[in-house]
Parts: sequence; C-alpha cells; structure tokens
Amino acid sequence: MSVAVNFKKFPPHMMESTCTKTDKQRVNRSPENVLTRLSFPKSKIALWDPTPTGDVVSLHLSYYRNPRLLVLEKALRLAHRHARQNNKPLFSCFFLGSVIVDDDEEGVTITVDRFDPGREGQGSPGKVPTALLPGDFLVPCTVSTQGPAL
Repeated sequence: MSVAVNFKKFPPHMMESTCTKTDKQRVNRSPENVLTRLSFPKSKIALWDPTPTGDVVSLHLSYYRNPRLLVLEKALRLAHRHARQNNKPLFSCFFLGSVIVDDDEEGVTITVDRFDPGREGQGSPGKVPTALLPGDFLVPCTVSTQGPAL
C-alpha cells in the first residue's frame, strides 16, 4: 500500500532540514524532485498518552479452549531414522508446521507435519533450518538414540 505525499505544501524550513544536499546539483532542484530523508527529533518523553482507555480485553491463545497439537507420524519416523544414521548420541533437528484457526474461531490447531534435519550454519554454533517458508513455525528438537525405548 502506498500513499501519495505532496511536498509542495511543506514549509521551506522543513524541507531544508530534512533534505540532504551532498552536491551542487541537488541544491537547484525543486522540493518535489528532491529525495528526502525524514527524521524525528530526539525526545526523552513519550509523545503520546500511555494511559489505557476502554475495557480490558484478554488475548490469549487458549482463552476459550486449549490448542490442539497434531504431529504427523511420518515426521517423527523420519527424525528417528536420521538420528540413528547420524551415529551420535544426540541429534539436533527441526520440525516445521503451521497454525490454523478452527472453524468456530474459538480455538487453534497446531500441525507439525514436516521434518528438517537442518544444516551447519556459517558463523553459528548450531544448526539452522534449511526450508523455512513464510507462515511456518519452527520447533527445534534434539533426538537421543541412547537409552531405553519407551
């Protein structure tokens, strides 16, 4: 979304203080053709009234009912298989999923449906996910292949 701004109606002192004039070509330009850099004055106080108005509204994920968690078996099996093939006692990986609002709009369903083994990131101490898409959430996980099976 964009909004048209008319710089012709700006007072000249505001245009002079916000425009950067680095070379002589910009000095002769009209105000509507100059790229402007907007800056706000530094302030030690808030420029709005912070007192609450209106009724208190509770916004909580489980206000009406608890969220449902669905984990696909294929993602768990794939994580277990990768952990066994890794030959290390602890295997770090990621699960990916999505959050869906229920039809009645009073609850949410969290679906974990993908497995990502991750990759070693440059300059990071651990693994980073390889395929994170917009709207996905990430669940970091550590799988242990040592110890008794439950």
